[in-house]
Amino acid sequence: MHYDKYAFSDTGGMTIVTKDPFYENLIGQRMTASPQDIELLDVMYDPSSYDLSTCRCRAMQISGFDAQGPFVNGLYYLDGTAQDKLLYGPNENGYYLVYNKYNWSWAIQDADSIGENYFYAMVYDVSLCPENINQPWSEWTGSEWAYPPAAKTECVEWMRDEENVPERIEMPENEKLEKVEEANGLCPTDEDKWIWEIDNWSSILASYPAGLALRKQFEDREGYTFEATIYPNGVSYLYRDNISVFFGVVQGHHDDELPWPLYGRYLTMGLVEPTKTCRDRMTHKMQFTSAEYGNDYYKPADVGETTYGWNTFLPHEEFNAYDFVDLENDKVKFVFSAEDATGQYLDCDVEDLGDFDRCFYHPVENDLTFDKTGAIYGRGVVSTKSPPITIYGRRCLHLDFEIEGSVTISVQGENVWTGEEYQYYLQQHFPSHDHRHDGHDHLHFDVEIGHSGDFAVGYQQYIKLEIVNHENGKTQFIHADLEHDDCEHDHDHDHI
Repeated sequence: MHYDKYAFSDTGGMTIVTKDPFYENLIGQRMTASPQDIELLDVMYDPSSYDLSTCRCRAMQISGFDAQGPFVNGLYYLDGTAQDKLLYGPNENGYYLVYNKYNWSWAIQDADSIGENYFYAMVYDVSLCPENINQPWSEWTGSEWAYPPAAKTECVEWMRDEENVPERIEMPENEKLEKVEEANGLCPTDEDKWIWEIDNWSSILASYPAGLALRKQFEDREGYTFEATIYPNGVSYLYRDNISVFFGVVQGHHDDELPWPLYGRYLTMGLVEPTKTCRDRMTHKMQFTSAEYGNDYYKPADVGETTYGWNTFLPHEEFNAYDFVDLENDKVKFVFSAEDATGQYLDCDVEDLGDFDRCFYHPVENDLTFDKTGAIYGRGVVSTKSPPITIYGRRCLHLDFEIEGSVTISVQGENVWTGEEYQYYLQQHFPSHDHRHDGHDHLHFDVEIGHSGDFAVGYQQYIKLEIVNHENGKTQFIHADLEHDDCEHDHDHDHI
């Protein structure tokens, strides 16, 4: 990332000349941090991720697991192709020891789950070197997470001093490590995004005149219809040296059943290098928020479509400077998404994230505290508070818990500016008699938050959750998500 070659020019001439002409048209990009930028930040903020000279273990012995013991106990050798120390195994049962840099954890997975949020045992530990793990392990028993007291990892074979130990991470070009990289959060994921792969890109670029567009529509889970428009050679002759991209809300099949206007959505359009590993991939992304402006984002049949974008989304010279084209298959990969910004902190699944602290709530000082799995134990009160969010009209908040005893759950809103509080939900729950035999009961309920059916009016507030555990049992948070409507109109929500 850098100023461009014409920055601060009074005459329109070049003010910055690169020593190597190849980089003349690369400086000035605002797409993302370059691989060199990322490399420097890694060294500055996490030197251990590049200095592996202290990692000397060739083979790890894992032992002491109970429920998963027959599968995960055993000997794990450093993968000879994984010079980055992220992968050990497989053991005799086909399981791997994998480091997840995204949430600072080690996990034991089978071959099919590498790169996925599914594991049999895990430990949160910031150490990149497995011989330095000193935190307690947890394992999945089939119904809950438990902490086997005897579980441990121990290095049983060390490297000799004369052996070559890499001083920096070099990701091999293979599918297995590509999955590991994605699990480590080193590149954007395609989850909950719309992928548009355009074939025959070279012929399209050569034959499409300025002003001729490609169009594709997408429908989100609530029924809103969005359209992406791509002009390979610019929206007009004036912008013929650019790729122009626009994205927005258009008329759809379910518009009569949906609330309008559609405010508070993050609309994102992006382009990625499809053949690069996650570590080296360049991603070009633009984003805007649907907000109140005239009749924008009202029902398209009444006021017309609302689309925004950039005439100069990406100049051709910058496009050509990176590997945005899969040359072997002659295709490019665009990514679009429309995420609900008003509830971005209220859409959470602990099993997917692996850490309740990375969910939507921040803990408040009280008797109890949620652990990383989203569970509380014993009698007492636990309170949490979301970051401030702006809610337009009404929203339906879906919550799922598993409870072993009686609990009282309260959901409140607090106006960010005035401090005024709104009681949205207050109810005591008891495990049903039919489910007492297995020790817990699944609890699902909906909470209507917001202030009116006017979706053009927004209020900025904190959402506060308080749980009173009346017994010494376990209460487990499972899932939450927020829908763009009141609860009476939410007929399509999938209950867990």
